[in-house]
Amino acid sequence: MLSDQHNLYLITPDFESDLDLYLSKLENSLSKGIKLVQLRSKNLSQDNYLTLANPAIQLIHQYNAKVILNGPIELLESTDADGIHLPSFEAAKYESRPFATNKLLSTACHTEEQLKQAERLKADIAIVCPIFKTPSSPKGIPMGWEKFSKFANNTDLPVYALGGLELTHYQEAIQHGATGIAAKRAFWDLK
Repeated sequence: MLSDQHNLYLITPDFESDLDLYLSKLENSLSKGIKLVQLRSKNLSQDNYLTLANPAIQLIHQYNAKVILNGPIELLESTDADGIHLPSFEAAKYESRPFATNKLLSTACHTEEQLKQAERLKADIAIVCPIFKTPSSPKGIPMGWEKFSKFANNTDLPVYALGGLELTHYQEAIQHGATGIAAKRAFWDLK
């Protein structure tokens, strides 16, 4: 299980081309207190993703933070990552937890059934989204705080709110049952 210090969950943006700049922005977020990072870059091949992942994992661990990879579970075999994030469609493929409990399992949940699946998989983290409309998921239907609260308060899993959130939403998320909040843009350029 996660400790309370992991209440801000950074989801990294897609890697573009400058590794030094990417790692510098990642380090800035870590220096501001981010303790949980999902390394996400859907635009890369698996080999290029691993080229990015290895120095990123090393940097994240230097800050005593945890790193969850966004990709196939086989990535755990070739990295020192702390876990894997499964999108809801990937999580649906499994009947039980796909790897040992010594690694973190994060899952995306947009519906009650997906949250139940996360429970069946004994996930360590459920990312419930979207709370608000976001530029990265313009077709996503925002659930708002009331619906989020029903999700969060009907599970024993640690639930993180995602979708159009800023640091200013943190207390509101906690009041609605969240363990913490997850964000891409808001946590990537922390001031």
